[in-house]
Amino acid sequence: MNGTNKRRLLQKINVRVTNIADLEEQYPILREVSFVKVDTEGFERRIMPALHTWLKVRKPVVFLSLHPMFTSVSYLSKAVAVMRNVFPFVWESDMRRPFDYEGHHGRGYQGDESAHGGVDMLGTWHDISKAGGTASNALAGTLRYELDGRRRLLASRRTL
Repeated sequence: MNGTNKRRLLQKINVRVTNIADLEEQYPILREVSFVKVDTEGFERRIMPALHTWLKVRKPVVFLSLHPMFTSVSYLSKAVAVMRNVFPFVWESDMRRPFDYEGHHGRGYQGDESAHGGVDMLGTWHDISKAGGTASNALAGTLRYELDGRRRLLASRRTL
């Protein structure tokens, strides 16, 4: 890494931090979110525990990218523990196989260099292994299922 890139990497940047409750208050549409992608280059260790209750209440499908090159295995394990605790089904990124918790932990959550060097996982509320077809069909199927459930829930709230 040359000097210019190293200075840019170590440059301090001020970032405004907020929480999900404040975001929901500011943007009420977040109450209807059905899919969340968390790809935060190492900060999943802080974000996932902070989202724990919100995920259980709102029940979106979550695609989580783990980045071992930016944090420790123990910190990544905290994010993985949230996924394991919140979701009844957690899948490999191919959306066909259950997530291999022990295997990935044992390999330090190192993934294929052709991707991002880490591991991706998908948390769902329903068993998508029966969806068949390609991974994109499985994701589309689970999102349709989740969205249909969300629509039914919203419709039932309107009739109350």
